[in-house]
Amino acid sequence: MSETSDAVKSTLAQRAVEAIVALSQREGREITMEELTDRVNDLGGWKKPLDRSTVFRWITGKVLPPLDRTEVLAKVLGVRPGWLAFGDMIEVSWINVDTQGMIRELRGRRQAHLQKKRADR
Repeated sequence: MSETSDAVKSTLAQRAVEAIVALSQREGREITMEELTDRVNDLGGWKKPLDRSTVFRWITGKVLPPLDRTEVLAKVLGVRPGWLAFGDMIEVSWINVDTQGMIRELRGRRQAHLQKKRADR
């Protein structure tokens, strides 16, 4: 794994933890990993539900969630997907873009990054 990928994972994890703390404060109680996972699964509606360890790995920065999962996690946490994935700098340029448009943009950027990475080999 490259340093850039580790940095991206780390900052996404940091923002996720900030959002969990804020959600806990809004609700007046601590949100457990089990409850967070249940909420993500309820909103995601996937055939195979995620397990707690998957969500835990996202929150601790061990792995990056796929873009569709990032969107669901952001909704559960009450933050914008662009902020969760990239922070404030990216979010400012997308203020008036709908969530699906944002996800398409994120996918396009990821594809471009992967193509560049392949070309550099």
